[in-house]
Amino acid sequence: MERRLLTAFALAFFFVLLLRTAWLSDTAYYTLRTAENASRGLGFTWNPMERVQAFDHPLWMLALTAGYRVTGEVYGSALALSIGCSLLAATVVFGSAASECGLIVAVLAMALSPSFLAFSTSGLEGPLLHLLIAAFAVVALDDRSGRASDRRCAALAGLAAITHLSTLLLTLPLMTALFRGRDRRGRWELALLWLGPAGLWLLFAAWYYGTPLPNPIVARLAATRVGLELQHGVAWLGDAVIRDPLAIVASLTGIVLGVQATRRSRERRS
Repeated sequence: MERRLLTAFALAFFFVLLLRTAWLSDTAYYTLRTAENASRGLGFTWNPMERVQAFDHPLWMLALTAGYRVTGEVYGSALALSIGCSLLAATVVFGSAASECGLIVAVLAMALSPSFLAFSTSGLEGPLLHLLIAAFAVVALDDRSGRASDRRCAALAGLAAITHLSTLLLTLPLMTALFRGRDRRGRWELALLWLGPAGLWLLFAAWYYGTPLPNPIVARLAATRVGLELQHGVAWLGDAVIRDPLAIVASLTGIVLGVQATRRSRERRS
């Protein structure tokens, strides 16, 4: 009972923070306009009759389109979906805490990180990714998980990949661990669940837009210079250390604990 009350209080506290800090990024309006056009039957495009993919998060775009169809208003739908996904992600994280102390640490880490809190709304795909990756990690690291849970884990990773392709790097280590110990048929099954959704979208995009990659990614690749990108990466990391050190500490801690938990889970399964 005490644990439930503490969880409810933590969710209420996080909800208040989301309401106080809710915002929409200017970048989100590319997707919002696409969702509005799609809802009006004008296609998944920025400008009607011009097939250009101006977004790089297909599943989030489809969610925004569905929200617009229900409410008829894209701004409020984006905020409602963002807050809803963030609360569900917090529920997954808080519910998986091993103790009351762990729950309190999770609340503080999420509430005191400016970058995490900012992108828990913003109108971009962050809230949906937080939810999918949190659920993926909980299912993958469950010591009681079996083949059915492995399939759920691969499906969650697949949904994350169609939300943003970069998540393939996040899910790769745990998916590699799940592949071990499975026969060829089992590996193909997991691979289809994991990579199938993104593969189908890329095929659709190649047919609909003329290129499988969205315009933002194509533009970045065309302008990419390795040396300059490394400089930017180092600068952003330094800025994060100064402005949001908690996010850096939490990320590194999560990586270490995740590796240890994956190793223990593999040992128990074998």
